[in-house]
Amino acid sequence: HAKTIQLLSANPLALSFDRLMPRLELIRKYLPELEHMYTATRVSDIKNKTVEQLRKLKDIGVNEISLGVESGDDWTLKRINKGYTSQDILEQCHKLEEAGIQYWVTFLNGVAGREHSHEHAVNSAKIFNQLKPMLVGTGGLTLFPGTPLLEEAERGEFTPLTEKEMLEELRTFVEHLEIDCKFITHHTIAANLSGPDFLKRKPLILSTLNDIIRHGDMDALETIRTNKRTLYTTGDQTICIFQAESTALHTNRQTATCRLPKGVLTTTACSALTSRTRSSRNRPSSRLRPTSRRYPSISGHPSGYSFKVPTALQQTMTC
Repeated sequence: HAKTIQLLSANPLALSFDRLMPRLELIRKYLPELEHMYTATRVSDIKNKTVEQLRKLKDIGVNEISLGVESGDDWTLKRINKGYTSQDILEQCHKLEEAGIQYWVTFLNGVAGREHSHEHAVNSAKIFNQLKPMLVGTGGLTLFPGTPLLEEAERGEFTPLTEKEMLEELRTFVEHLEIDCKFITHHTIAANLSGPDFLKRKPLILSTLNDIIRHGDMDALETIRTNKRTLYTTGDQTICIFQAESTALHTNRQTATCRLPKGVLTTTACSALTSRTRSSRNRPSSRLRPTSRRYPSISGHPSGYSFKVPTALQQTMTC
């Protein structure tokens, strides 16, 4: 009797409209009581869909989308090869608004490095201020072995921010952000600042950030970031572990594990679905608190569960 599901992994909307709709219809066949589908996508994959097509996606149940835009600064977007500009972000998000689809946007704290930190924060806020997202989320850049950006840092071509500089950049972003929406921080941020009514809570968020900048144990925060792991390989399978973060901020430390063929990463597969009950939605907490735990929880109430999808549906949903 699932009412809400999340389409995984990172980008089911990479499919064209003509390929996507039959898959969504199949989901509704297996889950006839479904009311709400949430997914994530790229700005560039909205571009090839018309407003009318987006309306049809909404009608079938896709009424919430997360956009990992990461930045609204054109220099930064080009530097990290996002493949679109700040103007593209505005145009495609306005299409979602016209179609009546709610959406998130994200700010990737630290991705511009020290050289362009201020511009990344200020220009991202300027672009976001021209949108109407239901939620703004932020996570902190964490460099993992084998990634090009870490290799650039080791060669001196990219200067990562220190933990203190990350918090200062986030503070600058918050200072310039002027839209009323939910605001959440990922476990890669040193403080849990998640909750509704951003503008109402903005002074408290800034006060919390200032306290951590002045009094936080930056060595401990650096150690926590260094120890983070998100992807493990075992034998002939890649095990993808992801936070089951809900649209209503009610999930905390639950995780789900999806086994995929070796080499298939979460950015290219959508063979698992996470279901959440509707009854516990819309109960976020506005509490703010610093945390140094490795996996700090998002404020709110734990709920939700995972379920196994029929094999035929799994195969159909694999991108």
